[in-house]
Amino acid sequence: MTFKVQLSPHAARAYKKLDLPIQSRMHTALDMLQYHPLTGPQIRRLKGRLREYYRYRVGDYRIVYVVDHQQQVVYVDYVHHRKDIYPAGFASLREAKPRAPGLPGASGVSRGSAPAHARGAPPAPRVSS
Repeated sequence: MTFKVQLSPHAARAYKKLDLPIQSRMHTALDMLQYHPLTGPQIRRLKGRLREYYRYRVGDYRIVYVVDHQQQVVYVDYVHHRKDIYPAGFASLREAKPRAPGLPGASGVSRGSAPAHARGAPPAPRVSS
């Protein structure tokens, strides 16, 4: 079973800002998510209120995403260095409910329509270069 991978506007901007070697590793990881979004040595399910989210470890960077099994889509919300995601980076995720359609607590807002902070969640921390 193959999943479609969709990046949120925030994740797409962060991905484009990465250095080329890191961007290449992220691209490989995003390709792997098409085939195995739930299992792998670098994939962990988050806990507590974030239990619908998974994180994929790519060196010192993290990909945070939700899997929609009905639509067979992986929604990537964050692509950041671990220092920017833990712990403050997840503050906006803690405030927001999962946005993937079909998941418990989903708001029904389609991906890519607006950044998370425009839908009521606080803005994610900025990556400093």
